[in-house]
Amino acid sequence: MLLVIPVTIEIAVPLKVNPTAFLIPEVFAANLGGTASLIGDPPNLLIGSYAKLSFVDFLANLGGIVLVCLLVSAIYYFFWYRPVYRRVFDLDFGRTLDFLKREYRIRDQWLLVTSLIILAAVLALFLVHHLLGMPPAVAALVGAISLLALSRQDIASILEKEVEWPTLLFLIALFILIEGTRASGVTQTVADRVAQIAQGNVLLALTLVLWLAVLASCLVETVAFTAAMLPIVSHLTGTIPGAETGVLWWALALGASLGGNGTLMGAAANVVTVGLAEKAGYRISFLEYSKSCFIPMVITVLLAMAYLVAAF
Repeated sequence: MLLVIPVTIEIAVPLKVNPTAFLIPEVFAANLGGTASLIGDPPNLLIGSYAKLSFVDFLANLGGIVLVCLLVSAIYYFFWYRPVYRRVFDLDFGRTLDFLKREYRIRDQWLLVTSLIILAAVLALFLVHHLLGMPPAVAALVGAISLLALSRQDIASILEKEVEWPTLLFLIALFILIEGTRASGVTQTVADRVAQIAQGNVLLALTLVLWLAVLASCLVETVAFTAAMLPIVSHLTGTIPGAETGVLWWALALGASLGGNGTLMGAAANVVTVGLAEKAGYRISFLEYSKSCFIPMVITVLLAMAYLVAAF
């Protein structure tokens, strides 16, 4: 979203439309896409590390349902923002494209090619990291440091002017709150209660894990809840007949990631999007975000639940 938001705003301005109609579907899609990947969302990293699940495992088990959810959400937003999109269709695209090509042409082709090569190398490392015994974070750091060294950019200037400090400080405060919730025992109490209610029923356990993760994501950033649920899901996976397929891990991943679309503070991408949009002069309120995203979030979670029940 850090890459896409400025591009979206720069395209929306000459089209004379509010970029919110593009930014909200984009961040919704970003959270959906992250659900299918080990490195796409922080809860997935926790689940993958704890359960020894690879990048390929996530892609194979969640990629299909994520594509279905993306299609459904795209159709939903097409009708939700149809009045805005209709105004765009009536504009002179030729003149707008000529303006964008002139104003935002690529100025450093060497840096572009270098960035794409390093990005491809990092993605390749993500695909084989489990074979090399390499944590995903190492692959990302190798790419970041390599590009930093080759780009010859002024690091001090980037840190001073380009980093979105208000958003980072918000996330720091949010994670402090999450750790306080974990330390107080609230998340662990909820997780233990799930194990008691499930009573060996895999369908009931699946439903509880999925919807509690959704609820946790809507109320607070869900990292703490996911961390508390890891040993519980591991225990349920080893003791409930039918759970040995790993369905509860996928229920936790889907609930935590898809639920993050429900409210503004449900995922880091949401916070980043709102922060950068406001910096550019376009305010997205908590209520506006929830009105646009809560219903499609529920729809995608229902699709995910149907998939889990049918596939596992």
